[in-house]
Amino acid sequence: MKRNKILKPCILLAMVVIGSQSIWSQQSDRLPLVNEHQPLNWEDISLSLLVKEVEAAAKDEKLEDFAVVVRDNTISITYRDLQFPPDSPEITPETKTKIESLAKTLERFSNLRLLVEGHTAQVPEDTDDGTLLSGQRANAVANTIAGTGLFPREMISAVGQGQYLPIADNDTPEGRALNRRVEISISDEIEEERTAPQSVWWKQLTDWKNPGAAVFVVDSRLTDEAAVRQVLTEEAGRTGAEIGELPIFQTNQGIAVTYDQAEFTELNRPTLATSNEMIFISDTLTKLDPDTQVRIGGFGESIPEEQVSDRHYFLGLVAAKDSKIQPSSTLIGDKPQTFLFVQDCAEATGIIHGFEISANGSLPYARYGEFSDAGIGAGAKFDILIPKFQHLHGLAPLRFGLAVEGLYHIPDQTSSVESLNEFDWMVTVGYAVEVSPRFFITPHLGYGGTVQVLEYTQEKSSTAFTPVNGQSHYSQTLGLELDLALKPASWIMGETTQLGLFLRPGYRIFFDENFLGHSVTAKVGVRFYF
Repeated sequence: MKRNKILKPCILLAMVVIGSQSIWSQQSDRLPLVNEHQPLNWEDISLSLLVKEVEAAAKDEKLEDFAVVVRDNTISITYRDLQFPPDSPEITPETKTKIESLAKTLERFSNLRLLVEGHTAQVPEDTDDGTLLSGQRANAVANTIAGTGLFPREMISAVGQGQYLPIADNDTPEGRALNRRVEISISDEIEEERTAPQSVWWKQLTDWKNPGAAVFVVDSRLTDEAAVRQVLTEEAGRTGAEIGELPIFQTNQGIAVTYDQAEFTELNRPTLATSNEMIFISDTLTKLDPDTQVRIGGFGESIPEEQVSDRHYFLGLVAAKDSKIQPSSTLIGDKPQTFLFVQDCAEATGIIHGFEISANGSLPYARYGEFSDAGIGAGAKFDILIPKFQHLHGLAPLRFGLAVEGLYHIPDQTSSVESLNEFDWMVTVGYAVEVSPRFFITPHLGYGGTVQVLEYTQEKSSTAFTPVNGQSHYSQTLGLELDLALKPASWIMGETTQLGLFLRPGYRIFFDENFLGHSVTAKVGVRFYF
């Protein structure tokens, strides 16, 4: 009978281990590629690179008097080469052609809102401030842009600013010519729900690139564009890799090197040539800056999103695993591909990552089960991060914990035990596996101690339990638990704290020099993520 009691939990433990291994094997070749502390502002980098590419597109379309700047996270374009008849908003054939070229230049922003502003010059002795005319011209430009079919009309706003926002002196013909202009502003304000921090402009940058486009950024305080170009050219000459002519741009976050020539196999793995080029670029740039970072994306091809994501990931894996770039400095796609909530790790400012409270249950077996049918109680636990260690080794999903709990065991009706109370502490380590963006499975291993306080009216058997007469009995404890965590997106407290639910089945062994027993456990509760 006792052998059956021992055999059942062992079978259950084996099933839990096999199930965990099955889930783990699906992710076993994946490293946690995540920049935990996000030292770079990738939104700024993306904006800077977008400006360069828009300027290049305008040059291809032969647009003159065309300027692009960034103001308050908004791309602002000034275009002066639009000619209207005097005091008229009429679009001439020549102007229509120029506006169509302008629309092609801005086509990549067709999912964002455009604001078209018309400006006029202040003419001496003219009482008209130009507000009405500039508004009519702005509307005419907006309608012509929409007429190309590249932009929905409802996404384009038009306003006339008249003479009230001059950028030059109205006293000279040259100054008045500069003030007569059309300005177009492009912002991300319609993106109300972002899938990840710093993703809007990055997506705009990579939408027109193949999956696998990468941007490397090195610290411009350590080097300059000429030095970056030189080492890439030298490496290209030494290895034969086609990296000598990669675009290099200065941004306010550092020097950016773009690589969008990645090729992939049918299994979405990078080809050998692409892998070698990624390694060459990574290792070359880390010679200039050991903390070089790379972000990988690209959404331009008409292939399934999951396939695109795999291409991002496996190219990032090459950089993180085979080159000198740290895994924790590799960002993948629109959001980091990792096995935990990146936001949790990125926003963690201290060593405490989470706190939980739970309702606990226990079903004892072996000699321990001679005294009770079940135990009920409550517990609490802290999840702990070691940021420096995890940032260095790229182990962001690794979780440490310290748990305490108490249980009251319901006495077995056939036993002479009057009450049995249990108090536990345990140090745990676990690894979070992402099943979906809001659901995680985390196997936990733990070691700790257990105090049992037993009171009985009459000892039933001399072999059933060491007589303690109300005194406490301490044993060491080993535990295996499987944490099933759900973190609803809408459960947020304050700016950073989020709530989640969890269910955690487990198995424990209690032992000292005289074997005490083992039990199956279950916990359900709420967790606060900091």
